[in-house]
Amino acid sequence: MWDWYEIQKSAYGFLNLKPNEFWELYPRDIILMNEGYQMKREYKEALHLDNLRLLRYVGHTVYMGIQTKKGYKKAKLEKYYPLPFDVAKDKELYSDEEIKEFFERKEPIITNGKLRGYLLADGSIQDIN
Repeated sequence: MWDWYEIQKSAYGFLNLKPNEFWELYPRDIILMNEGYQMKREYKEALHLDNLRLLRYVGHTVYMGIQTKKGYKKAKLEKYYPLPFDVAKDKELYSDEEIKEFFERKEPIITNGKLRGYLLADGSIQDIN
C-alpha cells in the first residue's frame, strides 16, 4: 500500500517538485527520481568524507612540521584528528568465528543444473564423490 503523504513530502521536499508536476508523473518515475536523489546524496557524502581525509592529512603534515625545543611534534594521524569512520586499533575487524567461517566456506559448483562439487576458499575444488 502506498503512503501518499510520505511520498508527497519526499517529492515536494527532496525532489523539489510542484504539486502539478507530482500528479503528472507515474509512480515509477517518482521512485526513479527518489533513487537518483539517494545516489546523489551518497556521492556527496563520500566526497565530503574524502575531503575530510585530505584536510586531516594536510593539517597533520603541517602540525608534524612544527619544531619545538624537544624536536618535531609527534602524533599519529588518527590521534591528531579522529574521524568517525576510523577503525579503532584495539577493536578487531572480525571475530575468530567469522575468520574461521571465511576460511571454511564452500561455494557450490553447479553445471547443467547439477551440483558437481565445491570451490573452497583456498581456490581448490572439492568433488562430491
